[in-house]
Amino acid sequence: MDPPGFSSNPHHRQHDAQKQQRRQYPRPGTARIYFGGRSFIFHAVDYFPGARIAQWQYRGQVCRLLRGAFLSKAKARFMSATPKIIPKPVIVGFFIVGLLSSVAFRAIILLQKFDPHWVRPVWYLGVLGYMVFFIYRYFISQRRKRTIAQSNIIEKIHAGTALTAEDRAAALYLLNSIRKSPEDWNYLAIFILSALAIVLDLALPGK
Repeated sequence: MDPPGFSSNPHHRQHDAQKQQRRQYPRPGTARIYFGGRSFIFHAVDYFPGARIAQWQYRGQVCRLLRGAFLSKAKARFMSATPKIIPKPVIVGFFIVGLLSSVAFRAIILLQKFDPHWVRPVWYLGVLGYMVFFIYRYFISQRRKRTIAQSNIIEKIHAGTALTAEDRAAALYLLNSIRKSPEDWNYLAIFILSALAIVLDLALPGK
């Protein structure tokens, strides 16, 4: 009588060894996973006895597909999202920062005549203020250009195609962003302050 797990028949011995290896290293089957409203079917990788790397390849395949699905869904959501108008207090705050920076630079001409030791602090104030103001303006400009590029609103208007709800939302954002922006007042204030600084520099005597 053959002991357990052993058979005198070579074919039986090979069959028993394969069964023992399957119990020790189970072969992954077919799995169906639902993610983000989509169904993913994962088939078992080729299995060879004694190799645990097959199971790690299977798990890596699952992780890669899930990560790709998550990134594609996040990218689609990001691409389709229309930016919101920045709150009015924030817009007014940056307008004031730009206006004060403009005043600081024009005041340097007068400070050189009457109080030179204030020139350097006021210059730093103007530079820092302009840094904050112009990085904010850069951010706004990039948002507008990105919205135009993502929605293809210019090409659709030229072609006369029907606009979707997202296209109309993008167009409304662009129009409202321009209408609510006080950048035209900022440009006018810079012009007036520059002209005033030149007049005061020529009219007022220096030390």
